[in-house]
Amino acid sequence: LTAGAFARVPLIDRIPEIKSGGSDENNGEEGLEVHFVYGENDWMDYRGGLDVQRLCHEKMQDRRTTTTTTRSAENNQSPPPKVFVHGVRNAGHLLMLENYQEFNAAMAIAAGREEDLPPGMSRSVEFVCDEVAAAANAEGTTFRSSRKKVVMSEKDAAKFFRGGRFNRRESQQQKDDDAVIVEEKKE
Repeated sequence: LTAGAFARVPLIDRIPEIKSGGSDENNGEEGLEVHFVYGENDWMDYRGGLDVQRLCHEKMQDRRTTTTTTRSAENNQSPPPKVFVHGVRNAGHLLMLENYQEFNAAMAIAAGREEDLPPGMSRSVEFVCDEVAAAANAEGTTFRSSRKKVVMSEKDAAKFFRGGRFNRRESQQQKDDDAVIVEEKKE
């Protein structure tokens, strides 16, 4: 498997269909959670985690607008899992080796044990897709991290994951475009 390979059955199609075990009464609060953890310079595309988060959020929104009788007809399926995306600074794809402290903090946060982390310990950054951020602001909901100031948007994620192969390609394309413009001006 190399960078750029495509899965035969991608997770983006499977995760929203996982039965999370949550119920509509508690809005899936006690259901399954899925956490994506990416290194700042990871070759994996962080947008995959944000896309899964978006799809699960949309599926949950659709469930909320569906009537109870319709839901009963659908065998009362459980809501989709809650999806969280974490970024670990100064790490590539082997983030557990390259920055084990933030990786361990991300694991503790995912396990609901953030309060057990030492006060000065470096923590991972949490990212949310634009739809989740908008819904959270409208509903007054909180994110997984108790430190709301470290929950960042998709735009911030693009800046954070600057070393990923996708951002690097886009950055090189921009440099090439800028070089062409400069050469045209010289002529």
